Amino acid sequence: MEIEKMVGIGITAVVISVLLKKYRPEMAVMISVITVAILFGIISPYLKSVMAMFVDLSERIGIEMQYIVIVIRVIGIAYIAQIGSEICRDAGENAIGTKIELGGKIVIIAMSMPVIYKLMEVVTEVINLA
Repeated sequence: MEIEKMVGIGITAVVISVLLKKYRPEMAVMISVITVAILFGIISPYLKSVMAMFVDLSERIGIEMQYIVIVIRVIGIAYIAQIGSEICRDAGENAIGTKIELGGKIVIIAMSMPVIYKLMEVVTEVINLA
């Protein structure tokens, strides 16, 4: 199973990183970055099936695809920001990690505005019908 492979790679990377941190801290950060890339490579085939499920869901319930794309992008941004901030924290750069999280949140709000506008339109229509 993929999860065992991912856990094994993760634990191995942590052990190597902890051992290297004493002597070559910059290499420990690189181990972390490389591990993230490897793990992403393992999970990327699953992303196709998730995308197909979102497309199917939008067709079944009649949601415009542009809104599904926004939701998928927002989820991606949240994960990327979290991974980036955690790598910074692992390197001892908490301030940079916090700024990455803040940046991710601002981008998510900006990208979500079309969905928020559409939601407000629907709410207004419902209120006017009542």
